[in-house]
Amino acid sequence: MSGIAAVIEELIMAAVLSPKISLPRKSKMDWAFMALSILLGCAGIFLSILALERFFEAQYPLDMAALLSAGVVLSVAALIALATYHCRHRKPPAASTDRQELESSLHTLLESICMELETPVRENPKTAVLLAAIAGFVAAQRKI
Repeated sequence: MSGIAAVIEELIMAAVLSPKISLPRKSKMDWAFMALSILLGCAGIFLSILALERFFEAQYPLDMAALLSAGVVLSVAALIALATYHCRHRKPPAASTDRQELESSLHTLLESICMELETPVRENPKTAVLLAAIAGFVAAQRKI
């Protein structure tokens, strides 16, 4: 495989197996809906806590109802914090074998493409350059 093919292989591997995953672009409407959903979620949590306190007020004295509802909310918050801590410190699965398989498959694929295209490119270099230029132009227009 030539030097250019090796560089192309490295670029493809970097694009496919990049640890950074770009987030999808969001429009202003997406941000507005996100803010509205957060606002409504917070209102729902507040009203749920208020309903819990009202429920306990019907069963217990006011101070005991406030204490019970605060205890329930605190325990739910502690469970959420524990789940968040567990998810953050969980080790990611070992994907090195998958990466190696993908690298070898990509290497084999590019090598076979280079072998297939070597003869036609040597016979018709002007046509190959023209096709490469057209492919580059189309790729740039589609922003691939």
